[in-house]
Amino acid sequence: MKKTILLIALSFSHIVYGQTAIMHLENGKLKQGKKDYEGALKEYNKAIESDSSFSEAYYCRASILFTNQKFTEAINDLDKSIIFNRKYSKAILLRGNCNVKIDNKAKACEDFTAAKQLGDSIADKYIQEYFCEYKAEKGENIVLDFPEKENWRITYKDFKNNQNIFLLGRSNETLDNWTEQAGISSIVGIKNTDLVIAMNDFYTQEKEISPKAKLTFIQKDLTAKYPWIMYSIESIYNKECQCYESKFCYLIQGKQSFYSCFRSVKAKSFSAEQKEGLAKFFKTCEIVYE
Repeated sequence: MKKTILLIALSFSHIVYGQTAIMHLENGKLKQGKKDYEGALKEYNKAIESDSSFSEAYYCRASILFTNQKFTEAINDLDKSIIFNRKYSKAILLRGNCNVKIDNKAKACEDFTAAKQLGDSIADKYIQEYFCEYKAEKGENIVLDFPEKENWRITYKDFKNNQNIFLLGRSNETLDNWTEQAGISSIVGIKNTDLVIAMNDFYTQEKEISPKAKLTFIQKDLTAKYPWIMYSIESIYNKECQCYESKFCYLIQGKQSFYSCFRSVKAKSFSAEQKEGLAKFFKTCEIVYE
């Protein structure tokens, strides 16, 4: 009889324990909604003290840490949240954003992809925003650091005949309605390209379509580990939009592939400030190996 009473008491204690954790969680959410982050954090701490396996409490505490830019601490909480609930896509998505903030794009993309596989509708946005789809097969790859605040996304991609092509645009623009675009093309197996000849060949192609197009050489380093050249082609008449565009181009020769990149604006020419900014942007380019 005593044994039965003890078991009932233990069961009742566990129920009260769980209710206390939920109560603290809900109090924390109310305070977080009112931007009382310190108060919310205290409630989430109490929820976790009451139930150390409370997945949602770890997630909510991580969201406060993320707001306070404590990204590594947030990741620690999100790891625990996901351990206790493997299908918690919101926690996986937030961990992806934390990894973005600490410049761990590979892990961020893994999280965004995992969240998408769990059916999270927001994951696609991040996959496009951080170019997770631009992850080539293992081997040599090119990395360009597009500024997060500019909201770039992939608008077109094609893979054929050892060539990968990506077009990018701003998040609120389309292929038909744009102010600025970018492109990345890689051809596997092309080595020892004469970059000056390649520049002139690309210019000749543009001249055939738009005779008034103007070539301007910017910079080059043909003795670098990965030789590169920069140039602009301005006053290109684009028949599709019946407008003029100007392209700032960057060619770089890797060990395994040849890469052609550009950023273009819907204008007859670049300003000196634009050219300076684009030159700095392309100098962030890296060739990496996986």
